Amino acid sequence: MNILLAYDSLSGNTREASRLIREALASAGHDVTEICVSATAAPPHALSRAWDLHVLGTWTGGLGRTPAGMKAFVARLASLPPALRPTDVALFGTGETQWGLPYFCGALDRLAAYFKTGYPLLKIEQMPTNEKTLREIADWVRTILEPKAAARQPA
Repeated sequence: MNILLAYDSLSGNTREASRLIREALASAGHDVTEICVSATAAPPHALSRAWDLHVLGTWTGGLGRTPAGMKAFVARLASLPPALRPTDVALFGTGETQWGLPYFCGALDRLAAYFKTGYPLLKIEQMPTNEKTLREIADWVRTILEPKAAARQPA
């Protein structure tokens, strides 16, 4: 499966989560193109083809806001010709519960509503380094791949 993994990171937490997700997807035999949407404009090849799955990751700004870099990238996706717009979008992100649970990874909630994703959201507290979080990432990757694997099975 061809997967676009696009993330926005402020402090490196979401970048590290993206790296772990990329490795898990690649280990499962998928072709993954990873881009950081805040570092540069998305490379043309990332927006000029249809992907089997879009995996988007973001941090959350004040009061649960989606960062400008991810908002701009989502706007670019929305402006693509219909055949290239994402239909399957899985979302992950990092945040801090110290700012209040209603705002924890609020950008994911907003993006999930926008994309109407049926995939579970992966919400990570700060840097994804503890064993529990690493297991959650591995489980989440398996979960987002299950619908695609089922769709490819012969009837």
